[in-house]
Formats: sequence, C-alpha cells, structure tokens
Amino acid sequence: MKQQQLEPSNHLILHMKYCMQSIVILLCGITMLFSSCKNDVEKVKDFGDGGKLPFFSAKDFETVYSDSAQTRFLMRTPELNSYKDDKEEYDEFPQGVFIQEYDAQRNPGSSLKCDYAKHIKKEKLWEARINVVATNGEGDTLKTEQLFWDEQKQKVYTDNFVRFITKDRMITGTGFEADQDLSDADVKNIKGTIKFDDNRVKKSGSN
Repeated sequence: MKQQQLEPSNHLILHMKYCMQSIVILLCGITMLFSSCKNDVEKVKDFGDGGKLPFFSAKDFETVYSDSAQTRFLMRTPELNSYKDDKEEYDEFPQGVFIQEYDAQRNPGSSLKCDYAKHIKKEKLWEARINVVATNGEGDTLKTEQLFWDEQKQKVYTDNFVRFITKDRMITGTGFEADQDLSDADVKNIKGTIKFDDNRVKKSGSN
C-alpha cells in the first residue's frame, strides 16, 4: 500500500513563515536589549569612574573660620562642591572664591580671590586659578593665573607669570614664592620693574 505524501497547504506554510519571523524578531529584540543594557552599564561605570558626584553642594555659600573664639577667615563663594572617597577629600569652587583673613583685633589682612579654586583637605593645600589676585594688609598685590597656598607651611608660590605690585614698584617675572601674607616675597626670573617715584614712573628691565 502506497503511503500518500501530503503536500502542506498554503495556510500552513504562511503560518510557519510567520512563526519563524516572530522568532527572528524576538531574538533580535533580546540581542538589542542585552546590548542596550551593556551600553547603559558601561555609561554608568564610565560616569562613576570619570565624574564623581559631590556629597555636599551649596550655592551662594559663606562661612567663617574661627580659632580660639576669634574670627580668622571669611570665605564666600557662588558655588561649593565637596567630594570624599577612600583616596581623597577636597572642596571645589567652580565659580571662584573670595577669602579674607583677619588679625586678632579683627582687622582685615591678606585676601585672595580667583575664578576657580580647589582645597585638598588632608594636605591643607589650596590651588587658585584664573584671574588670581592676592593682597596683604600693607596693600601689596600679586596677580597671576595660578597660585598655590600651603596652609601648613604658611607659604604661597607659583611657577606662572606674575605681577607683584607694592607701594613703590611693580615687578613682573615667572615664578613667585612668599609667606602667606606676601611678606619676604621672591619674584623669580624677573622680566621687568616699574618704579613709582613722586608720580613719575621709572622702568628698568624688559616687560
């Protein structure tokens, strides 16, 4: 007896094609889903590695540092972001900062302002950048684009170009070191000196 070979109907063929297409679409969707999840994980990982989130942020922040119940410093900034992890702890001032020092009689002394600053707490080291202006109680002024302030050594220094202005002269050079009140100042690699004498300007060196 001959076995009859049944030919699949058009309806069955269409149904099988539809099922195969559905499987292919499903597999593609799963592949895209895992690929998308992987990309998102990589993005989160990259953000975690490359861009930290501050544990504290403040706008228009102002604070006073005191020592033995006496005001020593006033700090004012448009924005403060504090960061802390197992490796480091620091404050960042992306819109700049103004710091005013006071003596025991609360007379204003040295001051510092800039357009960006960072304070590394463990090292007690400040870095000021962009339009940095430091002054002392005598009226001496230092202008530069980068300045470091070591609180422990009570020193300020930079390797950048500087203008150091006193009552009787302005000295330009590359590199500077002084006490934090700008006393005992040493302008390095002097480029020029402008002396102020009875409203007359005398120049020496090169600008």
